[in-house]
Amino acid sequence: MPWVNLSLITFQLSNLKSSCLVYVSRMREIAADRRLTLASRKAAEVEARRDVLRAATKRHKEAVAKIRENRKSRIELEERKKQMVFEDLREQMLAEQKRRYGFVSFKREREREIPFKF
Repeated sequence: MPWVNLSLITFQLSNLKSSCLVYVSRMREIAADRRLTLASRKAAEVEARRDVLRAATKRHKEAVAKIRENRKSRIELEERKKQMVFEDLREQMLAEQKRRYGFVSFKREREREIPFKF
C-alpha cells in the first residue's frame, strides 16, 4: 500500500509549489501550442479552400472565354457564308437583268427594223 505523507515541511511544500508551477506553465504552453496548431490548421484549411476556389474560378473564366471565342468565330463564319450567298444572288440578279436588258434592247432593235403594218 502506498504511503501518503500528510504533514509536509516548508522545504517540501516550496518544492511541491515550484513543481506545480512548472507543471501548470508547461500545460499552459502545451495548450497554447495546441491552440496555435489548431488555428494554423484551420487557417491552412481556409487557404486551401480559397486556392481551390481560385483555381475553379480561373478554369471557369477560361472555359467561358473559350465558349465566347467559339461562338464569335461561328457567327463570323455564318456571316461570311451569308455574305457569299448574298453576293452569289446579287450576281445572278445582275446577270438576269443583263440578259433581260439585252433581250429587250434586241427586241427594240428588231421592232425598229421591221416596220409595223396593219
